[in-house]
Amino acid sequence: MKKYIRWILVPVLIFCTCLNICAAYPASTSHGCFKPEEGVLLEGTLFGAASWSGGSGDSYERAWDGDPYSFYDPQIGASDASYTGIQTDEPYVLTEVRILPREGWLDRFEGAQIQGSNDGEEWYTVWESKNPAKDWKYACYTGVRIDCPEEGYTMFRYVNLHTHGDVAEIELYGNPVTDEEAERLAAESAAESEKLEAVLLEREEIAKHVMTAPSSGDPMTIIIVLVVVSGVLFAAMTILSHIQKNQKNKKK
Repeated sequence: MKKYIRWILVPVLIFCTCLNICAAYPASTSHGCFKPEEGVLLEGTLFGAASWSGGSGDSYERAWDGDPYSFYDPQIGASDASYTGIQTDEPYVLTEVRILPREGWLDRFEGAQIQGSNDGEEWYTVWESKNPAKDWKYACYTGVRIDCPEEGYTMFRYVNLHTHGDVAEIELYGNPVTDEEAERLAAESAAESEKLEAVLLEREEIAKHVMTAPSSGDPMTIIIVLVVVSGVLFAAMTILSHIQKNQKNKKK
């Protein structure tokens, strides 16, 4: 009897070992997801906070190993001190997020976030799950451009400020910020500066006209001129604010 049990157990153990060896990252296309239509898989250096056990069985690396049955279990729940992330060599603009919740803990998918940063200190939420997971399968958010600045981020992390924050697998896809993209942004900034100069010149011409118009003392004329000048000033301030916002994003 023991001999037959041995014959059964040996193939089973070999099969299980092969499953672990063959688990490859990324794994979403092997579990019901199509190949991404846009963006490349983000790869780089993994980082994260301590796990619940403090060992390697549920460490932050488990969320990036391609094994749907392994998971990251953070030491502290609902805290920005518990996270798992990836740092790339160049900035990326996200195009797709794929996340597999931890099996048996679908409620902990509510509040899950992907945040981006360029310095590891200031983090900006670029994706968030508002609800618990309905099924144990990859949540693939495709077909939309995730709200990420055009300058991109070099660091992305998974964090949950609402629930405990377990996660089985994370895959991030995006496009690198190329030199052509940087040139396009610079051209847009220059064009906006030209628009601002044109608005300011137009404001000066209107002011000269008000000062020299023979009917400038007419109340109705004054009201109309004030309305026009106010509109021009509002447009100028809007353009200036937009330029300052772009410059601020580039410094991040």
